Amino acid sequence: MGDFFNPDYEKENKILSEFKKDSPELNQLQIDKLIDVLENEIDLNKKFFVTDLLYLYDRVDEKIFEPLINIAIDYQDPSFNRIFLRPCMQLFGVKKVSEKLKEKFINASLKDKIGISQLVYWLRPKNKEDAQVLEMEIINRANETDNLIELYFYNLNYSNKIKSKKRIPTNANELMNVVNGNSELEYVLYDQLKRKRLTKKDYNSLWKRVKAKFSL
Repeated sequence: MGDFFNPDYEKENKILSEFKKDSPELNQLQIDKLIDVLENEIDLNKKFFVTDLLYLYDRVDEKIFEPLINIAIDYQDPSFNRIFLRPCMQLFGVKKVSEKLKEKFINASLKDKIGISQLVYWLRPKNKEDAQVLEMEIINRANETDNLIELYFYNLNYSNKIKSKKRIPTNANELMNVVNGNSELEYVLYDQLKRKRLTKKDYNSLWKRVKAKFSL
């Protein structure tokens, strides 16, 4: 990752610090350029630069809020989707972020509903009520849907609140066993959500690493 995500790990990045020194406040032209990168740039590193930079500011024009939210939803890595979410929370507050995610969740595609559900972990509100509207919307959806892929992702955060009578997979291997052979579910998991289809060789390699790690 190089020096990317330094602000997320509370480390200094010299280039970003120098930029902030030269531009203590972001003007409209700079904001427009940052939004253009978030919305149109193919190179992810340039998007990461934008979010890293935003960590250094306490106040930014609200017009950058929605582009940040959109890319956080779309970014599929649940470990690093926070990179786009945390500047939003820092600048605009957890409650505003939660309300926007809830608003988008209602009419979102299946892919984006799952993307939003994967952001819940990173909200971590000091006041639980700040994220309550989003949580209730996701739980209500979980108790309405029969889609096992949806249920799997919702269950990661709300296992004690989902009332589905279906047996929900509890880990990635179980999920793939359910999905494989079902063309509709395969399309969602492997094509829309871009999850890797593990081969027998992959499983064997993974098992060898587990055995080595735990001396099995």
